[in-house]
Amino acid sequence: MLRKYNRALADFNKSLEIEPKAVWTLRKRAYSYYALKQYDDAMNGLDKVLEIEPGNARVLKLREEVRGLLKKEDNAVNDFNKSLEIEQIS
Repeated sequence: MLRKYNRALADFNKSLEIEPKAVWTLRKRAYSYYALKQYDDAMNGLDKVLEIEPGNARVLKLREEVRGLLKKEDNAVNDFNKSLEIEQIS
């Protein structure tokens, strides 16, 4: 299973060389890093997604989880609250 994510990461990185702001690819790459437990890379990817889609509640929830794993609980709570606000508006 991990090999699948590593291959996907290689493909995502190639794709992002061509289109650096392809949000779907950025999101999938971040999920792949998360699945591989590369949480710092996942966090960086999620931050990039949120620069483009600041109102993406699913990405905020995942970033909240990653922040918790990285022991950044204060920021995790902020992401969680923001994701709840977005879901109530939607």
